[in-house]
Amino acid sequence: DRDYANSIRQFKEFIQIFPRDSLIPEAEYRIGESYYNLKQYEEAIKQYQRVVQKYPSSESSAKSAFNIAWIYFEEEKYDEAIAEFQKVTLKYPGTLTGIEAQFRIGDAYYNKGEYNSAIEEYQKIILKYPSSEFTPQSQYWIALSYFQSKNYNRAIEDLSQILRDYTEGDLLDDVTYAQGLAYYKKEDYDNAISTHKELIKRFPESEFIANAMYYTGNSYQKKAKFDEAIISYTELLQNYTKGEFLDAAQFNLAEVYKIKNDYAEAVLSYQKLIDLFPDSHLVARSLYELGKLFMKLDQNNQALSVFTIIVEKISQAEEPEEAVNWIDWFEPAVKEFIDIIKTMEPLSVISKDITLSTLHKRD
Repeated sequence: DRDYANSIRQFKEFIQIFPRDSLIPEAEYRIGESYYNLKQYEEAIKQYQRVVQKYPSSESSAKSAFNIAWIYFEEEKYDEAIAEFQKVTLKYPGTLTGIEAQFRIGDAYYNKGEYNSAIEEYQKIILKYPSSEFTPQSQYWIALSYFQSKNYNRAIEDLSQILRDYTEGDLLDDVTYAQGLAYYKKEDYDNAISTHKELIKRFPESEFIANAMYYTGNSYQKKAKFDEAIISYTELLQNYTKGEFLDAAQFNLAEVYKIKNDYAEAVLSYQKLIDLFPDSHLVARSLYELGKLFMKLDQNNQALSVFTIIVEKISQAEEPEEAVNWIDWFEPAVKEFIDIIKTMEPLSVISKDITLSTLHKRD
């Protein structure tokens, strides 16, 4: 890392030695940058304000004014950020700094969840600066604002327009993924499948591929096309070790096998979720479903081991949230517990050293 503290000292020495140099505004600005990089945000804001006040006509002033707003934005102080960005748009209209400030006002409203206001601010860029590099981004975030407002039809319409207007660019995979997700949210699963498959085909390096594969499988599952769902979930789990929905894909795979009455594969899939994603919120439910499957298969020792784990997890929970996650499945598990115990003699068959690894053993 750079020695920003030393940079501050050197810039201050430069200013002291050459007080009339034309680079003084930039040196003052660099001091603010160094405070920012040191995460001393209050000092950075003070320094940027100094530049704005002392050198209002300099390029460093425009950058400083923007950075004041940006610090507030990063600290999620969106009202303060909006106020400062508005000052930039008024003082530097039509400049790249001014246009980006206008765009960030939209971002601030979006992050606040005020989607109508976000749309209004993004639209100002499209109307005033149609050739700006921020125009396609503004169109995209307008569509996402409609999406967040659950106006999926309008979101799809706007996203489709972007895809018609632009044939290349870094946003196209984002747009395609969002469009597929909007179709999914409005329960148009056929279009969700075709759109996500288009993403996978056109943008194989996209960061959204794994998510698209998950929603493809989920859409097939919603349509009761279970074989296709299995293929999608399996392909996802075989090709990715990290991802937002891997645990959900593994759980859904187990659910699909269970629906198809393929209990052996369902058991294996639940077990994989427990082993591969031990911190997932789906572990509790997977254990419960696994216990029920063992009962269905007349493997009562295994079922009892599973329900015992649920009870132990509740008693061992260190955080209230963790306990609640397990308690959700506590009452039905206890009922299953009772049913099993009534069928078993002697009770000494219950293992006293139960671990998740015992679930791999069959009666």
